[in-house]
Amino acid sequence: MKFRSRYCLMATTALLAFDTNAAEPQELRADGEENVEEVVVTGTNMRGLPREYIASPVFTYSAKDMEESGLGALSEYIQMLPQNFIGDLSEAATTGVGFGTGLGGAVSQNQFDGFSAFSLRGLGSDATLTLLNGRRLPNAGMTETPTVSFIPAALIERLEIVPDGASATYGADAVGGVVNLVTRRDFDGLEMRVRGSTATEVDRDEYQVSLAAGHRWDGGNIYGSAALQDREPLVGDPVEVYGGDYEITATPDESVGSFFGGASQQFGAAKLSIDGVYFQSKRSAYQLTLPNNRRTFLTESDGYSLYSNLQWQAGRSTLVDVMLDYHENETSNETRRRGILQTARHHDNRLLSAEARAQTELGALPGGLIHAVGGFQYRRDTLRTDALIFFQHGGGEVEVSSAFAEAYFPLIGAEQAIPLVRSLVWSAAARYDDFGAPMGSKVSPKLGVRWGVNTELSVRGTYSQSFLTPRLRDRVGIAEQISFTAQPDAFLNPAEQDPRLPVGTSLTMFRAGSNPDLQPQDAKTFTVGFDYAPSWIENLDLGLGYYRIELTDRVARPFPDDLLLLSGLQTFTSRDPSDSQLAALLNNPVVNRIFASDVPFVNDGELIIFPSLAAVPAELISSVRVVADARTQNYASQRTDGIDLDLSYRRALLGGNASLRIRGQYILSLESQSAPGTPAVSRLGTIYNPTDLSLNATLGWQRGPLSIGSMVYHSGGFTDTRNGQNDAHIGSYTTASLAVGWSFAANHRSAWLADSSIALVVANVFDQQPPQIADEVLTYSPLNSPANPRTIALILNKRI
Repeated sequence: MKFRSRYCLMATTALLAFDTNAAEPQELRADGEENVEEVVVTGTNMRGLPREYIASPVFTYSAKDMEESGLGALSEYIQMLPQNFIGDLSEAATTGVGFGTGLGGAVSQNQFDGFSAFSLRGLGSDATLTLLNGRRLPNAGMTETPTVSFIPAALIERLEIVPDGASATYGADAVGGVVNLVTRRDFDGLEMRVRGSTATEVDRDEYQVSLAAGHRWDGGNIYGSAALQDREPLVGDPVEVYGGDYEITATPDESVGSFFGGASQQFGAAKLSIDGVYFQSKRSAYQLTLPNNRRTFLTESDGYSLYSNLQWQAGRSTLVDVMLDYHENETSNETRRRGILQTARHHDNRLLSAEARAQTELGALPGGLIHAVGGFQYRRDTLRTDALIFFQHGGGEVEVSSAFAEAYFPLIGAEQAIPLVRSLVWSAAARYDDFGAPMGSKVSPKLGVRWGVNTELSVRGTYSQSFLTPRLRDRVGIAEQISFTAQPDAFLNPAEQDPRLPVGTSLTMFRAGSNPDLQPQDAKTFTVGFDYAPSWIENLDLGLGYYRIELTDRVARPFPDDLLLLSGLQTFTSRDPSDSQLAALLNNPVVNRIFASDVPFVNDGELIIFPSLAAVPAELISSVRVVADARTQNYASQRTDGIDLDLSYRRALLGGNASLRIRGQYILSLESQSAPGTPAVSRLGTIYNPTDLSLNATLGWQRGPLSIGSMVYHSGGFTDTRNGQNDAHIGSYTTASLAVGWSFAANHRSAWLADSSIALVVANVFDQQPPQIADEVLTYSPLNSPANPRTIALILNKRI
């Protein structure tokens, strides 16, 4: 196939630089003795910042964690991360069923592509910012959200999650937090990796091939890596639901290939780095209503990204970076029923980003040197699509100009010998983002503190204000429609009842569609926690934290019936409008349809669509008593709080080294409020929403060349709140993997085995089935209990 041959050619020519004996880059020391190096910590714009300065919680998952989970695709692995809930963007949507929560509003746009994305804290995919090597990822398809579906797992070195408000650092969308996908870019020589897997109880195989190679010289390097991932679909047995027999794909048939490459060179005090990414993806799925009503979904995507960075070391402690990034990707999808084409759509996403920043030292405090960074950024996001049902103008564009700064103040150090205060670091950051009219500008501040009580205990806390922007489809997507109807009105004065209408109703003119006047959605985040490494238990590290997020002015579409019934929504209604007000609304050029229904004196109360404004009866217009704005609005709110856990322990055991790591999240509350003055509704522990408890535990033991590992994932139970299910309780879900590996030394007598390794990994070793639910096409909830059939994988690595 052309798809595979292209990547085979890329793989054989790939170059990637790495030196396994190279020292770790030096971090920026408080005393300023070392120059700034390339260490970048997610959650800050500062290079080389010591992690003990960071007040936000940080969770890191390594390539080894992913390998020992037994899950081959990144889109599968991220479902097992406690702080993440796939929510409105998941592979389950590939079937066209439209699984997902309404938060983030991407379910309907994603149901034909099935792209996967992060949704930290369960707040929706639009409230999480996803980075690739510290740089913003472009959106994909029609979802207006970055996806991990284009990145083969074999190319990921680690995954960093900062579940804290971060708009002060990165700008829009970092409300639930930030995820940074770090690829393998630092390699010397040649490494080949092959992975093959098969499911034991269902017909599903998967193959991965990757190649990495490169070279480093004094002052520069060149690198490249390529990977091809083929994954067969997961298809369950036919089920009887909704009066018919269904068979659908739970996860898609997928082929993904990616190439990452680049080079860097030092020129005196300057360093130039250029990196590039290219990918292709093909995904298909089907939905079969037995015996032969087959509906198929096909999505093909390809794209590229170019990253450039010119870095200048201006003296001992000042570093200047100038960055220019450009991304472009295309997605085409089609649906067929019984082989006959039903829909075909094409989407093009582009992202241009230019940034300049500088960091330096601003002086000294008793605890050490003050470190500061600041800069400017310009970003332009563009979407072009022929899906006019969602985007009347064929897409749209967002431009933003930004200025940002952050500083770290070590107020107290160990040298001062203050009891119970070994160190105290205060941090402050702020960012100004200007979107132009009508969204205007936003200022996002963040404060942090880290207090080192002694060598064992540190206390940390942050407060931040973040925001996310309305999606284009909510601002300029669907064309406006106007309808006239007799609507039940809780606020009607009986003396003003129109005798031509049913009692208790008012003639209402509804506006529906997108709203170009939408404003950014605001969030306030508070975190507090501690990190404890007791001397009386060697190699134990415990991190425990509390978080609270309040998100207001959430974009949502009011339910028309509520607009005249709920007091909190009366800001979106106008009573007794004047003739000029009505004329202005009806003559608005964005209105593309006008109709009336349930109006007794117009077409006998039956639905009528008017061919033009001139055809609308004057009597109907003059009888309007309420104008109700049912377009997307800034009016909903969300609140959540909970507890994070990060525990690790290492010790000698049975002649080897054993390790345990537990990362978890326990949600105390997760509420949504549809309008001011209305009761908050809990989403916690309900179907298609986050459960209260989620745990990811990794266990390992290594002795010489032998290693044994396991990942245990646990998701709490939930309540089936769908109509007709009588709030049925659905049990928890726990799976465990088993990995056994053997590494061969570089000086092994066999050249074929030297510097190589082999691993056998079994995902869901006990073949635990997701809890069953009634009247569901998959027989389980793919969001609460991700599909994870028992799978045996063989992994071979060879380094030259």
